[in-house]
Amino acid sequence: MDELQRICHGLSATRQQIDLEQLLALVEPSATFEAHIPAETGRDFWVYTVDGKTLEGETIVVRASLPLQAEAMAQEGLHDTIQAAKKFNMNTGLQAEVEVRGVE
Repeated sequence: MDELQRICHGLSATRQQIDLEQLLALVEPSATFEAHIPAETGRDFWVYTVDGKTLEGETIVVRASLPLQAEAMAQEGLHDTIQAAKKFNMNTGLQAEVEVRGVE
């Protein structure tokens, strides 16, 4: 197992998970830096979670040359995911309101 897989698997196994509905209920979710894995060639791998939690067991992985680029990409990706989920809920009529307890 390579380093990226090992880190992502470890975070998935040890961190609390939230689902999409819980993500939509968060007041100000943000991508939280977890790990930097230098690449042998090309851009490095940067691993993030959502406020320290995985989203349905998955981490956010971006490839970037610099930390600020990686941070911006992770935040934008999280924002895009939230916007897409909101549009999906509007199109299907599904409710995205949930009460989240014990998620810190």
